[in-house]
Amino acid sequence: MKILQPSAIRIKHFFALCILIPFVLHGHIAFSQISKDTCVTQKQWQDLKNRMKWLKEANMNLSFNVRLMKNFAFIDTVSKTKDSLVLNFMSKKNTVIKRENQRFAQGSLIDSTVTQYNDAQLVEYTERWTTFFNVDDSTGAFSGPYRLRGNYSYFEYDKEKRVTKHVFHESGITRRVLYTYDSTGRSSYQIFRIKEEDFWDN
Repeated sequence: MKILQPSAIRIKHFFALCILIPFVLHGHIAFSQISKDTCVTQKQWQDLKNRMKWLKEANMNLSFNVRLMKNFAFIDTVSKTKDSLVLNFMSKKNTVIKRENQRFAQGSLIDSTVTQYNDAQLVEYTERWTTFFNVDDSTGAFSGPYRLRGNYSYFEYDKEKRVTKHVFHESGITRRVLYTYDSTGRSSYQIFRIKEEDFWDN
């Protein structure tokens, strides 16, 4: 088991977000100051919603990074083969903060799944990334690599550690599932199809 400290890259990302968020907020405030008699187009409204989603997501990722840097102790290589690698980012209490599952082909990373755990060791957020290259049809030259996020999901729980909300984006469709429990513990749920920009809304 190898002892590692958080990399300088993670720290730089943390401070970059701290600097960037006020500028994004400033842009939103300026947008909100449009005169009442000015017609806000659908495109402008959609742009604002996309910015708000980005801001909420950046804030969530920032909280994950802060938690990692605050509690990180070491990285545990759970599994390593020619085609895959599983890494656990462990806390000072020897619990899993984050897990990365990586798959390789011919020595190159092709996809990875990142899972964030809460303090109760329950899955809080997971996302899958795919790595790909572009090929120029005329020259055959490669460009990249590029990373594209595909499926991602978020969970909330009650004090009994039961799922109360599950929001997920898969195959271009975003859904929100809300769970309730009766006095016997039996669950029921409602499923809502929502827009991707509403992923982080309550």
